[in-house]
Amino acid sequence: MKNEKDNKFVAIVHEICIICCSKMNEQILVHRRFGDMSEVDGKAMRFASTPCEECMKGIAMGAIMFIVIDVEKSGDMKPGSWYRTGNIFGIRKEAARRIFDEKKFADAEKYGFALIDYKDAIEIGMPVDYDPNQIQKQNKS
Repeated sequence: MKNEKDNKFVAIVHEICIICCSKMNEQILVHRRFGDMSEVDGKAMRFASTPCEECMKGIAMGAIMFIVIDVEKSGDMKPGSWYRTGNIFGIRKEAARRIFDEKKFADAEKYGFALIDYKDAIEIGMPVDYDPNQIQKQNKS
């Protein structure tokens, strides 16, 4: 019979896809020196260095993945502080090249994804499902 103390030196952690935030790359951590690791068990440790399989499929088909964020709520704009709206779109490179300036397109092509503010996404016709005012009302309730 297993004792709970037997598991305190073991944790299963994962990385998350920088584009869609899905769990990926599960890993088992075993360490006696750090003591009880139950606080990290089941947690995301970092963003993965490459996108997940599903996001890579879109990129491989010639799309650039656009993560729709709310720039005003995104703080220092580091990956962990992006205020994601829940909208992600894949746009063919040819279309993205016509929509975005050369620098933004070059960065997007290099990484396979780019950030776009929800206001800009709506302006170019993306069907964004996000209302910052609705979020604030829900938080006040």
